[in-house]
Amino acid sequence: METVNTQGIPYYSKIKPMPFNKGMAGEAQSNPLHICTRPRAQILLEL
Repeated sequence: METVNTQGIPYYSKIKPMPFNKGMAGEAQSNPLHICTRPRAQILLEL
């Protein structure tokens, strides 16, 4: 929730301590937006 309405960055990551101080749990993610910059290169498939 702390990244809502902020400037986007390539990767987001967070770490938090595990129960009983057994280490750190981490997670990272990236959410790219794929945009076709060559629309004439697309192939239309008809079913």
